[in-house]
Amino acid sequence: MHLIPLNVDYHDGCVVLTILYDIGWLQLYFRQREEREEIQLLGSSEQQQRILDQYGSFLPCEYQFDFGDVESTNIDSDGRITYFAVPYIEHEMEEDEIRSYDLPPSVSRLQKLQKIKIFGCQRIPLELDDLPCLTEITFDYCDGNLFGCNIPVGLQLPHVTCVHLDVQEFPNSLVPFFNSLPIGLKKLWFNYLDKDNTNKIISSLQNYELKFCQSLTTLGIFSAGVDDDCLEQLLFEVVPRFPNLRNLVLNQCGIKSLHGAEKKITELGFVSNNTKLTKLDLGGNDISHNGLIISSESAFTKTNTVLKISLIYCCRM
Repeated sequence: MHLIPLNVDYHDGCVVLTILYDIGWLQLYFRQREEREEIQLLGSSEQQQRILDQYGSFLPCEYQFDFGDVESTNIDSDGRITYFAVPYIEHEMEEDEIRSYDLPPSVSRLQKLQKIKIFGCQRIPLELDDLPCLTEITFDYCDGNLFGCNIPVGLQLPHVTCVHLDVQEFPNSLVPFFNSLPIGLKKLWFNYLDKDNTNKIISSLQNYELKFCQSLTTLGIFSAGVDDDCLEQLLFEVVPRFPNLRNLVLNQCGIKSLHGAEKKITELGFVSNNTKLTKLDLGGNDISHNGLIISSESAFTKTNTVLKISLIYCCRM
């Protein structure tokens, strides 16, 4: 696995191997390979079979990164790397614990990189700004300090239009991190968050000074602690902050009822006159709402405006 595949640009392959070494993954790979070979030579047949049953022909760390797997890297027609999933490093002394790392500045040498997924990182380099093709970043299981005290001063990410934040422990305020995101950000997604971290997101999104408030068109929260009260907060306190937001996606959350939101919509004439919201996707929520035909585009529509909200796949009638 440690060899660069023939269809991958050699320069980009060397950069990836250097990053894997700098974060400690490559050392872990060789150590696990050596241990596997020792068991194959000297271990009992029971030990050999147990390793085979547990991991197959792969080493444990290869489940986090494999050069030949599209989940780890993608390349263009010239072999240049366009997607790189920087792996997490399992703590060898603590089962199920992740050892955080600093993403090396050398990542900026992947000049054709369009998307990057970062697992278990505690600090990103300012050099991410130097990637001319980078449009999408995913943060997964990253250290909370990455979104607080470890934000690089001057970070701009000028070409990034989409950010995903998955399974995170956030600081109390995400405003500093949000303001490190580019002014042209269009899509912001949050996935697999508990109630406490969901509340931090909603609170931070109510800040009036976010740089991307004019550009954001899609806000998505998936499998998180969004309940009925959070739905009202998002509709009436967050959405008006983003005048060009068109899609609000709240899939597989904890929303049970639309009564409170419908009442406010009736009283206030919907969310705001200053919004372009056209789609509220509540898919995967176990919602019961008497008399509301969820598939109707006229649901939650303000008279004499073009504003229509489609509530799709969301109601158990």
